[in-house]
Amino acid sequence: MIDYSTLKQTAEGLPTWDSLLPVMLQQATQRKRWKDKELKQATLDQVKMPADLRNLTYDNGRNVAMNRASFALSDLRVAGLLSSPKRSVYEITELGKKMVKTYGLDLNKMVVHQLPQYTKHRAKVTGQVEQADSEQTVPTLSAALTKGNINDWFDEQREQTKDELLARMAKINHYRFEELMVHLFAVMGYKGDNGQIQVTKRSKDGGIDGVLSQDPLGVQKVYIQVKHYRASDIVQQHAIMEFGTAMKIKHASQGVFITTSSFTRGAKEMADQLGIILVDGDQLTDLMIEYRAGVNVKHSYDLYSLDADFFAEYEEDQDE
Repeated sequence: MIDYSTLKQTAEGLPTWDSLLPVMLQQATQRKRWKDKELKQATLDQVKMPADLRNLTYDNGRNVAMNRASFALSDLRVAGLLSSPKRSVYEITELGKKMVKTYGLDLNKMVVHQLPQYTKHRAKVTGQVEQADSEQTVPTLSAALTKGNINDWFDEQREQTKDELLARMAKINHYRFEELMVHLFAVMGYKGDNGQIQVTKRSKDGGIDGVLSQDPLGVQKVYIQVKHYRASDIVQQHAIMEFGTAMKIKHASQGVFITTSSFTRGAKEMADQLGIILVDGDQLTDLMIEYRAGVNVKHSYDLYSLDADFFAEYEEDQDE
């Protein structure tokens, strides 16, 4: 059993769909074939959640946790880690078994999304969307519009943008990537009103890639370590220890370790002990979208509701 609180969570406290990826893939090894619903239920059974979260539903009555499991199942199938020999039946592939052996519970969506079969699928979907845009057509939804599936559609678009950000950053050399990261921290406001921001010299960084001064005198500093890795190169515990040592030499109390990939459980535990903040590729792309670093808003939509207070003023004493 896995304590749900140790997994990445959504705003309502449920494990995110991508945190279920390694759990589901490991569960798929337990027998040759699974029916769709059985595999999703078995996955959720492995994640110990309180009943109120497990039974949470959307307005249309669909179970939220099962919906998250459906997303995980879909990604594993698209990436070629699960196959479907017949409708609604799934089994783990040889590639899936290899991923379980290599990554275990450290498997994450960045690793899954860089697999050849997934990137090929993504390119096909992107081509279809671009064609629709050029023809000024509006994609149709096969199901009736609900708040749930509209949110799911927007989530899918965001995930696509995050994948594109990681792919584009992979083309930047390591030193320019360090500069990009320091710029991101600047637009996030971490340099202070009159603070300084700098990238350390390449040959003498002493394990420190960037320094943020949060006050005019440079007394409060945040040290940054950057690993410009492929998704498959997960940051190990020893890298966090080395950064912690570099911080100690600098008498630093604040440090941020950034990677375009992700961190092993051991790395996360070590960072927690040393007081180091970790930012993986998933969080990094979230920050870039939030602070508009490397992205532009393509479309914006407003959703309206009636202002009851506005009308109440006019409805008072209406019988007089």
